[in-house]
Amino acid sequence: PGVSLPALMLAPANAKPGQSVLIVAEKGIAEAAGEDGPAQGYLKDGYTVLAVDVRGLGETYPGVGKKVDKRIGADWEDYFRAYVLGRSYVGMRAEDILRSAAYLRDKGFAVRLAAYGNVGVPALHAAALEPSVFETVTISGALRSWTDVIRARPAVNQLINTVQGALKVYDLPDLAATLGDK
Repeated sequence: PGVSLPALMLAPANAKPGQSVLIVAEKGIAEAAGEDGPAQGYLKDGYTVLAVDVRGLGETYPGVGKKVDKRIGADWEDYFRAYVLGRSYVGMRAEDILRSAAYLRDKGFAVRLAAYGNVGVPALHAAALEPSVFETVTISGALRSWTDVIRARPAVNQLINTVQGALKVYDLPDLAATLGDK
């Protein structure tokens, strides 16, 4: 409640009944639905596409007009607000993805999930939390492992993908493994 997510729904003339792809992309709807964006391939294949700007991406990107330290990222304030509220920003974005998928399911669609760039971490969490919601999960250009971030010196723009204390319990490949052949 109280969180609005910009979205764009596209339906091709040759739409496959009940088949959809939920796309979340690091640069938002403009990247996802643009002329060379991933939505175009799905539309050609007959899928209805819902491209969504989860919080902090696309139209909701907090870095517009700000000088951004690329090592930390423009959304560091959002990360810390979530942290002081006892929440994970990854979890909040995963919730945005799950709510968007629920919208499609309520409209009678089976949902495929496609995530591009930094939003892959919350997409992976959403899919691992509710695997039955998604027929398939495609993640491209995303962080593969938090362990890699720890080994990298310095890590670049990964604060937003941090889940406090997670490595004590799991890493991203562990989540991916829970999806089986999806």
